[in-house]
Amino acid sequence: MIRTLNLSDLSQALELHKDLLAEEFISTCGDKFLYHYYRTWMATPYGVSLGAFEDYELVGLLLGSINPSLHYRYMLANGGLRLAYDLGIHALKNPQFRRELIRTRLKRYLFAMGRVTKSSLLPKNRQSATTLRTQSENNAQVRIGEITHLLVSNRSQGKGIGKLLVEEMVARSTPLNLSKIVLVTPPKSQAKDFYSHIGFKEETTLTNSSGETFLRMYLPLD
Repeated sequence: MIRTLNLSDLSQALELHKDLLAEEFISTCGDKFLYHYYRTWMATPYGVSLGAFEDYELVGLLLGSINPSLHYRYMLANGGLRLAYDLGIHALKNPQFRRELIRTRLKRYLFAMGRVTKSSLLPKNRQSATTLRTQSENNAQVRIGEITHLLVSNRSQGKGIGKLLVEEMVARSTPLNLSKIVLVTPPKSQAKDFYSHIGFKEETTLTNSSGETFLRMYLPLD
């Protein structure tokens, strides 16, 4: 069964995320950060959070968005301070994590937080879903969806669950007249082969602030 994740699914979602992506930066930010990251993601009007269930057990999940730019702006404006607090407390308690945060991401995070701090602190200036949705409707160029995480438990891989989750993402994106869905993945990985198999095409190569190289792929919808 594929359906939207709800708050009662959070504990299973977090365990699956940490189990499969233990070395990912978000997973190293601490349990509280990951919990509020998922909660904020699920609360945005532009986020997509899907779960695949077998006998009520979560065996796969997909996180994405139907408008990446407005999705992340909403997350920062409505949950950024909480996430920053969790990140700061975790950094104070973990010197190794603190060094990695300062070296690769702190400058970028502070810049993003600075842009939304005023709207987060002042309710009258807070960016509501209605305001952001209006901006989206007025911007005809915003027609790209995004998949950021696609996870399937090790014992459930090979059953077509990942493909079903992507198909549900496509089903929700098509009525919105999106032109494509994009994602990034390591260039030499089984994930890249999987995405190619279900129709994704290679677009460009990207390098993040840590020096890691990723392949950006897209699935055309129009």
